[in-house]
Amino acid sequence: MSHRYKIYVSLFVLGLLVGACNHELAPPPVTGTGNGAGGSGAGGDGSGGQGGNTSCLGRDSCVPSCSQYFPGSFVSGYCDATGAFACPGESARLSSCAPNACAQFTPTCCDDTTGIDMPAPCGADGLKQACPAGSHAHSGGGCIPASLGVTHCLELRDQPCTRQDQYCNEGATFCDCAPAAGDAGAMTWQCATLIL
Repeated sequence: MSHRYKIYVSLFVLGLLVGACNHELAPPPVTGTGNGAGGSGAGGDGSGGQGGNTSCLGRDSCVPSCSQYFPGSFVSGYCDATGAFACPGESARLSSCAPNACAQFTPTCCDDTTGIDMPAPCGADGLKQACPAGSHAHSGGGCIPASLGVTHCLELRDQPCTRQDQYCNEGATFCDCAPAAGDAGAMTWQCATLIL
């Protein structure tokens, strides 16, 4: 397994872990008035008697700021007293951020030669900028360099290749040009599909 493939798999798994961590129930912010007026007397933790309700989780995410570059740290959201998703403190709901805010996952930039998929540059205004020359923006479907002449990465499997810094990814399928096993000097496309 090549080093670049390990990086792609690690990034994919990291994304899954971030999503899983974001589904933890965080304690809601303190909203009491200190005089006990209007309180039910039950719990007193601001959870509205939900008893650890997590039914709203998974519908959104919390980020420290819409202008913080992705991948940044995520903040755990929680279900408020009404059962609605909420973010603690000054953090923001990802769904409230502009589609081209730096905190958003997409678009990413696919290098037209190497197939390396990188986040779009983040500007000082907190918005994603245009992809650098020699790459194109995409919001899904993978990064398949046009120079490869294929529409699906798996078409490359076991085919000879010459650039060790060339990649192809499509959904959960990752291919890279790497030294062929048992054939010194030869390079072939090695592909794998991550099955969840």
